[in-house]
Amino acid sequence: MHLPKLAIFDMDGILFDTERNMYEANTEVMARYGYEQNFSDYMKTVGTAGDTFFRILREIHGPDYPAETIARESAVLAHQRILENGPPVKEGIPELLSFFRNRGVRMCVASSTRVNTVRTYLELAGLADYFDFIVGGDMVTRSKPDPEVHYRCLEQAGGIPAGDSLVLEDSENGIHAAFNAGIPVICIVDMKEPAPRYAEMATAVVHSALGVPGLME
Repeated sequence: MHLPKLAIFDMDGILFDTERNMYEANTEVMARYGYEQNFSDYMKTVGTAGDTFFRILREIHGPDYPAETIARESAVLAHQRILENGPPVKEGIPELLSFFRNRGVRMCVASSTRVNTVRTYLELAGLADYFDFIVGGDMVTRSKPDPEVHYRCLEQAGGIPAGDSLVLEDSENGIHAAFNAGIPVICIVDMKEPAPRYAEMATAVVHSALGVPGLME
């Protein structure tokens, strides 16, 4: 694998160990409303946002599921805990960011999370200066696995070709989005190993960001 000109990072599950925090908050809020969280069901929504996110939730829990209310309260609870404790940086991320910076690789974040929240978390973690820009969920109309967020990154980077870019993702939806955009993608496993179908879409599957530089050396 050659060194990319642009490295596109997902946030939740790649830069920060926030998926577990969100899962726990969501489980807690769902219980207040009489619903039980299921891990495999939760993973179906990872990497999605907006209409796609709410459609999946109602397919799982039924048409009367108060998806917007539970999602909003879960997000508030999870966000409060991040603000209190700081976002937990994933293993190997500081090393990977330095690896790319030292080689002149531009970096950005492509997340289903809103831009202001992404920026806040990066600043809290002391990582904001590594990234040229952020494309958040409030900047696109279609959620992963649609490739819109990745197309926006290529455009904002000045039209860097897909083949000269690299996506770092953990979720199946994110892997699929990068694949649909024609961008090489490395899966850094977080809460769940990708199913074989998605693993085949990835250029490589590793279990820590520490394993990424070796793929390009």
